[in-house]
Amino acid sequence: MRPKLIFLILLFSWAKPFCQTSQQDSSLIISLEKAKQLRLNDEYQSSLNILETIRGNADFQALSCEDQLNYYYNVGANYYYLDLLSEALVYWKDTALHQATQCWNIRHPEVGYYHYVIGIVHGGLNEYEEQAFHFEQSLSIQEGQAAADALDLADLM
Repeated sequence: MRPKLIFLILLFSWAKPFCQTSQQDSSLIISLEKAKQLRLNDEYQSSLNILETIRGNADFQALSCEDQLNYYYNVGANYYYLDLLSEALVYWKDTALHQATQCWNIRHPEVGYYHYVIGIVHGGLNEYEEQAFHFEQSLSIQEGQAAADALDLADLM
């Protein structure tokens, strides 16, 4: 009987941190969704405030690659809509683009999308050579997709 009791105690102690991590991860996911909804409702500063608390959470690194990418995208989008283009560029170009290539690969459509939004920001900053470079990267990726939408390709061209 005693070995069973010790086994159950050990099993409970091993499972407890796993359950806590799952709860913390899910609360971060809920916060990410709340921040996204605030952004979609044009409440950019409120969204940024929530995102700041997420980044400060010790469990941020435990989020999936896609969830971390979602975080970086939303921070950049909030800055973009607040007309803080340089800050948006930092999150989209220096962080989200790198994260997207880590999640998938450099030819993935999501990576093409990041090149596209980065090109838009460069245009807003009157950096037309950089804008053209990122639009060309996006176009190159989109052209390589089997289900490429002709209208999207025309827009990029």
